[in-house]
Amino acid sequence: MMHGALSAKSHTFPPLLNWPSVNKSLGDDKRVIFPPFGYPQYTSKYPPTQLIMDIKSMDQGLLRRNPSLTPEEFSTHWFTKHAPLIVPFFLDLGVAHYEQMHGPLTTTSPSLSALISTYDGAAGMPLPSDLAAFPPPTLAKWKLDYYRQVILVDERRFLVSEAMEHIHRVPPLTVAGTRKVVIHDGKCLIDVPETVWEVWKLYEEWGKPELEKGESGEGGF
Repeated sequence: MMHGALSAKSHTFPPLLNWPSVNKSLGDDKRVIFPPFGYPQYTSKYPPTQLIMDIKSMDQGLLRRNPSLTPEEFSTHWFTKHAPLIVPFFLDLGVAHYEQMHGPLTTTSPSLSALISTYDGAAGMPLPSDLAAFPPPTLAKWKLDYYRQVILVDERRFLVSEAMEHIHRVPPLTVAGTRKVVIHDGKCLIDVPETVWEVWKLYEEWGKPELEKGESGEGGF
């Protein structure tokens, strides 16, 4: 559904696989990677303390790659293709910090070594109560549509299934790997192709009629 030209009628989107790579040499795979370019115009409209998805302090959610991808292909897709899709959604929600941890993952717990070896990445994982409350009742329908039709669709491309169908929660600092920072202090630190912003704006345009109905007292989200 995401292949083809932008079209409000057909709801099809630009192909993901031809986006220019922004992946850089990892060097020491335990260092924190802040991409050397920044896009301060892509910032959260909320105070940058509202939502902190810091993998150092939160529970960690372990993720498995689509078995048709090599570990390198999984890592490249997650950071250079999937992360840009998440940026508009997260910034709109007020996420101030978001990062990914790429494999190979390691752990200091011998009892977990066998388990950890079956996963390919990790991300900060909100509390179960917060996940149970998603989507919040105030989330506009067009934003939920973007999440379901763009973000989740892409999850099924590079993960073994949608993240929430297989993610495994472990305590903070259980695993280590290559940390790649996507959003910091409410600012996007990666290259987000204009096609992504065009899709985001297209969804916003689709949501305007319902928003206008809500403001006129005729209904709403």
